[in-house]
Amino acid sequence: MRVQDLIDDLDTADITECSRIRMQLTTIGTEAIPFLIEAIRTHSGRKCWQAAKVLVAINGHEAIPILLEALDSPNLMLCQMAVELLEELGDSSVAPQLLKLLDHPKGFIRLRVIEALGVLRDQAAVEAMLSLLETSTSSAMRNTIIRALTRIGDQRALAAILVWRDDSDHHVRVSVLEAVHRFSIGESSNVTAH
Repeated sequence: MRVQDLIDDLDTADITECSRIRMQLTTIGTEAIPFLIEAIRTHSGRKCWQAAKVLVAINGHEAIPILLEALDSPNLMLCQMAVELLEELGDSSVAPQLLKLLDHPKGFIRLRVIEALGVLRDQAAVEAMLSLLETSTSSAMRNTIIRALTRIGDQRALAAILVWRDDSDHHVRVSVLEAVHRFSIGESSNVTAH
């Protein structure tokens, strides 16, 4: 079967079949890369974000520039997948591009970006996250921000986190307690004082 045919077949809703095709494309390796990049740039259906997963499996570092392009995709699943894959690759140099998505119109994209910035421990995101935390009306957003700030470990965040210790949402209250614990024992490998 030709590489292009396999990529076109990534549009299937059959999870088992899609997994098999991704495995086959990964086995093909570098020969599939130009076709995968083209598929991602179509922003079309499932195949574009499935192609992104395969590209990362073949060569994560080669995938970074195309994943950064995908952050602006009108295909929200591709945008979300790009954020997740960039987080998975763990290259903190992508944090400035992720930071730009903190004002994305879709809340689920913002949540994924906040999680990724936390995993990448991006100090530059602290001020923006503190601002979002202060104005957030969503308990899911507050919880995600608190968890990300805790991972980043910047002491400036602790006072803003403590404001939410009596939040109506149980998950937020638990995250606040975890933050207090981690900051107090310096568990976060990145705890910094300013």
